[in-house]
Amino acid sequence: MNRIKKRTRLGLFLLMAAGLAGCGGGGNDGSGGGGSGSRPPQPGIRDALVSLSPKTKTVAVGATVTQTIDATAMENAYYTAFDVTYDPQILKHVGQLEGDFLTGTGRHASSSLFQVALENGVPGRLKIGVTRLGTTTGISGHGTLAVLTFEAVGRGTTTLAFDSPKGIRTFDDEEVPVLGWKPATVTVQ
Repeated sequence: MNRIKKRTRLGLFLLMAAGLAGCGGGGNDGSGGGGSGSRPPQPGIRDALVSLSPKTKTVAVGATVTQTIDATAMENAYYTAFDVTYDPQILKHVGQLEGDFLTGTGRHASSSLFQVALENGVPGRLKIGVTRLGTTTGISGHGTLAVLTFEAVGRGTTTLAFDSPKGIRTFDDEEVPVLGWKPATVTVQ
């Protein structure tokens, strides 16, 4: 039974990460929906955040832009899936690297699965998923989920925002409360 649950969870994760599942609504304000991008504080929950950094950056056309996706104050994180939107007239996605947070280190080391894909092959929306693999525990603390690399291709300002975040989940498929998904702004001159 537990093996079926794990396979089902991995299958669902792969569908989300590959963009095969329908993309839900949500705003382009980095919150994944209407509102301010933050939940009201809940008793006993720390200030868990997922953020793009640097928060603001100004570059010239032709420059490389690197954005880090960081997780802070996480509790027992095992997997996550979310979209990052941007203006493809200003930035061109050229690469990505998996961060070290969900792979863990030392006795908590784990193999992982990391996927980044354009939604339907169209620039402007990246579908990102990362999960630990095996029967290991989640990770608590902070670290990097992914590093995205873009080329500045046009003048203007674009917001790199989280859209349709599926959240962060534990090994037992319980939600890890995240109080905010924080965007970044890139200006190309």
